[in-house]
Amino acid sequence: MPRIRNILIIAGVALGASALVPAAPASADTVTKYAHALFRNSDDNVGMDIDVVKAAGQATIDVEWQDSHCAPVDTTYVCDSVSRTAYDVPVTSFSFSVDGVTTVTADLAYRELRRHCVFTEETEDCTETDDSGTTTVEVTWTASGKPTRSEWTDEQGVRHVQTQNATAVAGTGFDLSYGPDDSFGQVTQVRTADPVS
Repeated sequence: MPRIRNILIIAGVALGASALVPAAPASADTVTKYAHALFRNSDDNVGMDIDVVKAAGQATIDVEWQDSHCAPVDTTYVCDSVSRTAYDVPVTSFSFSVDGVTTVTADLAYRELRRHCVFTEETEDCTETDDSGTTTVEVTWTASGKPTRSEWTDEQGVRHVQTQNATAVAGTGFDLSYGPDDSFGQVTQVRTADPVS
């Protein structure tokens, strides 16, 4: 009899506990952080485009770098360009603030593509060579105003709350310095809440 009584008591506790549990689980919030920088070094005709994303505790960076020069040579027009790319690279450090200072440091192994083209009035002759290299990229975003906020619900019922701010931005990479002039920076935080099922 005591054993049966204990089973009934345990069953009653379990039943009582289950009555306290919501019928549907509460939605879980997730936060994704973004930092974007677009640099243009007018003196050297160099550009660098950077995107940092931090989601699920992991921060990665995409970097695209471009250097191009064109000039007339005798009766031809010659263009030389170098592009360097690195995608989805884990960063060394990433500190984020939508209304303060955001910083990133990343050691990159990049792919390099060199293109040499000679143009005449009737022909175009281009050659390409591949190479690789490494560099360290460091960028600082400094918020320049108050963040803006927007909210929306997508077709799947997921709620999105976005906080965004324009920034001044400066950095170094590929043995050059960039910004804050001739640059564009932006930081964004998006909080999503899954629909309650």
